[in-house]
Amino acid sequence: MTPVTVTSSPVKSADRVLDIFELLASEPGGLTVSEISSRLGIARSSTHGLVQTVARRGYLRRDHRDGRRVALGASVVQLGLSVTDRLELRTIARGPLERLVAATHDTVLLAVPDHGNLIYVDKIFSDQRGFRTDPRASGRSPLHAISLSTIREFYAPDETGPAVRDAALEISHSMGWKGDVNELYTAPPGSLEAILGVDPGRTLSAARS
Repeated sequence: MTPVTVTSSPVKSADRVLDIFELLASEPGGLTVSEISSRLGIARSSTHGLVQTVARRGYLRRDHRDGRRVALGASVVQLGLSVTDRLELRTIARGPLERLVAATHDTVLLAVPDHGNLIYVDKIFSDQRGFRTDPRASGRSPLHAISLSTIREFYAPDETGPAVRDAALEISHSMGWKGDVNELYTAPPGSLEAILGVDPGRTLSAARS
């Protein structure tokens, strides 16, 4: 007998609020209600109501220049800080990341997996270049433990690849991992399900059915 998985239906208004947050995360200058409505395909009246509701709670703020544009507010920042402050990884990784920046002169980003996507928890710039790359942590990004950001003229994979690998090893060892470079890309049992946020039992049931 094949197990039956019961799933709850998503709440449309909650989905739409999260869509607005994710859209505004990629638009630091903010957007008008009409622009949000057009980008997300939501009726303007519905968009206006959602924006007004979350703005009252401090999760959105109005542009002081004309009051038409809205952007992410202080309450979103406070939520983000409450999460990242709990991440021991950020503290442990700081030293290796700073050494990686010093060695490569590139921007270094640290991220953790979350349901198949990435959440960036730290970013360190180099002051050795005549430019600054500033990749924004929004939308979907490849699943990489640490990444470097640079321009094509300075891209040197034979040098930066091992440097990133060594930094990843140092951070992992500091957090208690006992493996070596040969095991770095060997996934422990159940790790894929954890990264993607999938229940292993559901995966097994789907495979059997």
